Order: sequence, then C-alpha cells, then structure tokens
Amino acid sequence: SGCPATYLDLGSNIGNWIHALFSNTSRNGDLTNVLGAYASRSNREEVCAWGFEPNRAHHERLHAIERRLHKRARCVHFFHAAIASSNGAAAFWSDRTPSANEWGSSLLNYASTMEGKPTATVATVNLTWLLMTHVAAHGTRRVVMKMDVEGAEYTVLPGAVESICRTVDVLLIERHDRFFDPAWHSARKGYASQQMKTRRGRELDDALRRMK
Repeated sequence: SGCPATYLDLGSNIGNWIHALFSNTSRNGDLTNVLGAYASRSNREEVCAWGFEPNRAHHERLHAIERRLHKRARCVHFFHAAIASSNGAAAFWSDRTPSANEWGSSLLNYASTMEGKPTATVATVNLTWLLMTHVAAHGTRRVVMKMDVEGAEYTVLPGAVESICRTVDVLLIERHDRFFDPAWHSARKGYASQQMKTRRGRELDDALRRMK
C-alpha cells in the first residue's frame, strides 16, 4: 500500500525489466515512459514493483536483485509463483536452455526440448484475485502490467478482462502463438495443431478486443 504507481512483472525470468526500471535504462518499450512521472529519477521511490517467476533456477538471482534494491529504499518483491487461472499449484516444464536463461519454461509442455514429466510443481496465482485483492484495494493511481507468461496468457486473459480494465492502465503483452503451430520448428510432436492455434488465437484476440 502507499504506492502511487505499481509495476507488475508477470514472468520476470531473471529480473531484467525490474532491474531496468530502477537503473535508468530502457527495456522493450521503455517502462519509464509508460509509468510516466512516477518513474523519473526523483520519483522512483513512489513505484512499487512486483515480479512473479515460478522457475526455481532464477530465485537466487531475483532475491539478490531484491536485496540490492531494498538497500536503495526501493519497493520491490519477487514472488515464486506462476500467473494462472486459479490459486493453487500446477506442473511446470523447463525448456532446458540454460544458455538462454530457460526463457521458454512454461506451464505448458509445448516444446520438443521439454521432457514428458514436469520439471517441478509450482505455486499459481489467479490474476483476477491478484488485481482485485492486492492492487485495486490499495488505490494506486497508475498500474503498468507486463505479461510474458509463456503461453498461459491464452487461458488467463479471457477470464481476467474485467479486472484488468478496472485496475490496469497499461498492458504490455508478449503473445506465443507459435507454441500451438505444428509447423514451428520447436513444436513438441502431438501437442500443437492448426485447430488449436486458431482457437487459442481467436480467444486471445476476443479478450484483447473487449479491453479496448
């Protein structure tokens, strides 16, 4: 509570976006622009940043970023959880690409590099519950949300349209249509189909149109 501006980093990976926000650097669309005056050097203490990342391989690094920023009196916290359609737990798959910080790890077993058995079971957080219980209730004046949740957006966003419209001022989203494309070079055999790609794409498009 008490934050005039809130940045939600859904799918933090190794924390680059939050690090950039508090380090006078630009990153994919320039968070300082979308957060407006709150992200100026003199007002950055007015920004609260919450990151969500389920991959345990990154937790130590994220904690280190959090500790460094706390020493500078920045309000930052990383939660070891995935954004999903419900609160609880879910299977999680690493894409087994440590050289790329396992950037494609997901709640979906979509890639040829993923094993049949899940890498881990991770905590999940319902997006509507997060926004209405922990964002709207605090009366923050500007909310920017970045969503890069490796395919979970197709099931999460359609059910969260109303809460997003009520609480979020700027939404930055990365789509992963390729996960459902059987022609994609990294698609797991038997997972993707043209029918799935069309259906998932239509559902997400409809959700985004409802937000306009």
